[in-house]
Amino acid sequence: MHVFLLNWRDIKHPLKGGAEVLTHGIFARLVERGHRVTWFASDFPGAARRERIDGIDVVRGGNAVTVRAHAFYLYRSLRDVDIVVDEINTLPFFTPLYARVPVVAFICQLARDVWFYEAPPGMAHVGYALEPAYLLPYRRVPVLTISQSSAESLRHEMGFAGEIGVMPMAIDQYEALAPLRLEEREDAIVALGRVTPSKRLDHTIRALALLKEPPLNHLRLQIVGSGRVAVRERLDRLAESLEVSQRVEWAGFLSEAHKRERLRRAKALVMNSVREGWGLAVSEANLAGTPAVGYGILGLRDSIKNGLTGVLTEETPEALAQGLENLLRDPKRYSELATSAQTQARSLTWDATTTFVEHFLAATAKGR
Repeated sequence: MHVFLLNWRDIKHPLKGGAEVLTHGIFARLVERGHRVTWFASDFPGAARRERIDGIDVVRGGNAVTVRAHAFYLYRSLRDVDIVVDEINTLPFFTPLYARVPVVAFICQLARDVWFYEAPPGMAHVGYALEPAYLLPYRRVPVLTISQSSAESLRHEMGFAGEIGVMPMAIDQYEALAPLRLEEREDAIVALGRVTPSKRLDHTIRALALLKEPPLNHLRLQIVGSGRVAVRERLDRLAESLEVSQRVEWAGFLSEAHKRERLRRAKALVMNSVREGWGLAVSEANLAGTPAVGYGILGLRDSIKNGLTGVLTEETPEALAQGLENLLRDPKRYSELATSAQTQARSLTWDATTTFVEHFLAATAKGR
């Protein structure tokens, strides 16, 4: 099976996120199973026009907007494609309008509220209003997604009527050590991921400032990830105004080994985005033996199983702070949660995810 995969970012793109990590992991393994994958993505400074990465033929052209036109012309030059996988990160490639073979839409999450955090004010309203319109060509196309939350959102918010396959999630498994006891851990909580407005790190900093009573007043926030300088500067100013600058640490990008150790030694992962497809950072922290505390939003409702892999709260800094305090003042409950979180994370294997996607694509390619 030759898969033509479209995503404006590939695994080497400087703006890649959890979706690209997941996509690369799945399709590299499909190549190992004997399939062929051509991934078309946008160009970026220093990128090769064509290269092979883990068996995937990566072709690049255009920027974040014009990549869609370049994809159309590349597709027309290919003669042996069996199926198109159109991965939609905000703007789609509109492949159902021109593809001669079956199309599967790969949608980790809809943009919706994210528009109001990531786009300029004028464009935010336009993007939010247009999203249902530009997804119209996909409403009867088979869809792959990563959580029940996203599937329900596609059905009820966008009116998708085609088959929706909810794949099991996957993370890189390793010989994770047993969870540390609460008293063995550092006085730190971790926020992991790209530093963008939609991650609402301002809420995390406000929650940190509310934890004023000993011993939680010694708790530090470690931000692991990179992003726009302007966003970090705004967060620094907020931390200074709340008098918690000394409790906020910018760790930046870490190697996999250092990231895992940071997660293992932290008391909790904190996540309070506007919307997630799943929340890959939650599962990574869980495998390291660390529970998560986060907002009960779409996506996180799936990765944070309340009372099993972490704690869900209302969408306010006050509720977030209270959730952290309740968790960190109860060592017995904490130990139980850390153990069950790690057990759950160990079940998220690449083999199960790849098998699901392989069967879904093969059935679609055969017209079933």
